[in-house]
Amino acid sequence: MIRESNADQFRYIVFPHEERQRHPINLASGPTGFLFSSQAEEDLPEQEVRFLSWLFRKAGLDVRQYRSETLHRRLTACLRTLRTTSLIQARQLLEQDPKLVTVALSAMLVGVTSFFRDPVVFEHLRTEILPELAHQKKGIYAWSAGCSDGAELYSLAMILADLNLLSGSYLLGTDCREDAVERARAGIYQSDIAKNLPIHCRRTYFEECGQDLRVSPAIRTAVRWRASNMLAELEAGLWDLILFRNTSMYFRSEATATLWPRLEAALIPGGVLVVGRAERPHGVQRLSSLRPCLYRRNRGS
Repeated sequence: MIRESNADQFRYIVFPHEERQRHPINLASGPTGFLFSSQAEEDLPEQEVRFLSWLFRKAGLDVRQYRSETLHRRLTACLRTLRTTSLIQARQLLEQDPKLVTVALSAMLVGVTSFFRDPVVFEHLRTEILPELAHQKKGIYAWSAGCSDGAELYSLAMILADLNLLSGSYLLGTDCREDAVERARAGIYQSDIAKNLPIHCRRTYFEECGQDLRVSPAIRTAVRWRASNMLAELEAGLWDLILFRNTSMYFRSEATATLWPRLEAALIPGGVLVVGRAERPHGVQRLSSLRPCLYRRNRGS
């Protein structure tokens, strides 16, 4: 349970998943649930539909929520990752070794991310957005939805540490791929990522780990991770900042049409949504563009 004294730091309280009794907002059923057509089945060959439906169902996901053209394009990479030459062989292998389901899913939903991706966006966060969000508070509540291997949320954590706001912040990263969440939790990255890191960040917030780099304990322990399907549930609470970058491209328009308003509602008034360069939050009424990739929920709404 969150102590009462901590509540004074925040106008809006987000209860950490492991510390609260209530469940995340369920979007999978009921009158506010997603409604999908059978378009995915029409767009893909029958053999692919059967395999993908089975694979996504094993992972607790609904293939009808994802863009069929993207899934079709990634199938070759999935087979290559599993070292098989056909969908029949791939399914047989996955049935024999269910642990490979997460490997196959990651090949289908590959997450492309890096530290401080789009440096201009992170500079705006550092100089304008975060200081304003943390005004009269000791930290912020931030959720990285579709966090992949965690590089972007760790980037945010480093900025908060530079601003002396990390200790009072609550940072959560979620992704539907369990192996991606485990990589994020471990915080180990190949050393070639250093080219994207500010020099002071590499020196201050990383340590050598063999030939790789590992995020320092001070940063790792400040971030929480959870495997979660954002199309079925949203994290309960109101957030100062939501990172939702380069993820909506995987979803069908029917899914994003419901998801954007839900993300909008999950922000505090004045909170900020960060998206990818090619993404636009359609169907929302209370978000205003600040800069490319940055949208603020209107105050008083």
